[in-house]
Amino acid sequence: ASKVLSMTWVYRKSENGDIKWRILPIHAAIVFKAPKIVIETLLVEFPQGARLRDDRGNLPLHLVFKHGLSEEIIATLVDAYPQAVSQLNSRKKTPLECAPNRRGMTVFIESVERKMRTAMKEQADLEEKNNALTTELKKEIDRLKQEHETSSAELKKEIEDLNEKNEALATELTLKTTILETESEVKEKKDIEVMEKVLESTRNDFIDLKKQHEKLAIEKDEYLQKIKELEKQLEESAKEDTLGNDTRDTVDTEDTKNPVELHRETEENDL
Repeated sequence: ASKVLSMTWVYRKSENGDIKWRILPIHAAIVFKAPKIVIETLLVEFPQGARLRDDRGNLPLHLVFKHGLSEEIIATLVDAYPQAVSQLNSRKKTPLECAPNRRGMTVFIESVERKMRTAMKEQADLEEKNNALTTELKKEIDRLKQEHETSSAELKKEIEDLNEKNEALATELTLKTTILETESEVKEKKDIEVMEKVLESTRNDFIDLKKQHEKLAIEKDEYLQKIKELEKQLEESAKEDTLGNDTRDTVDTEDTKNPVELHRETEENDL
């Protein structure tokens, strides 16, 4: 709650709404010459208060010199905002110029010198740290650069090796593919030759069978023709025997087979 109060502006307006005056609690504390502890507490709660101006452009340091507060309070405000020593208010006056009898000059100068010495030491320390950091960063950059160059060289070598391996593998793959294709073609050619031989043999067998069939057909026709001729001869012979010898004893042929029947039985047995 004290922090909120320390940063709250207090102001008064005129009847027409214009602001007659405006101050922070720290401005009021200085004007009313509050104890040092109050001013220090306000600065602790709201350090930015040392940099803010009232409605007349006065910083807290202007008011301290104007109202003649203690040198300790002057030192406290200079420590809080050293740049305030050269700031001008609405009347173009520095804080020191606001003092009615130049009171506090000694403490003011001592505070400024102390702040300058502190600032110079801090600046020297900062430069030393910056130089050390710059040197360390330069070493780290050089190390990283060297590491990068080494890594780049190694990576380049690995890439070259991989490219060589890829080329070798591609060549080997092409060669193996060619060999496999050749072997496949040779095998296919051999298979075709074997099939052609089988087909040729089958065709020859078919031709032989056809020839045998034709031969058997011819032989069959010849046998049939001979049978017809024999039957005809037998018929003619039987007629001649009947006409030439009526007194010939009748021969019992019930169990006797003629040559045609004998030939057919022989043919059936062969089959």
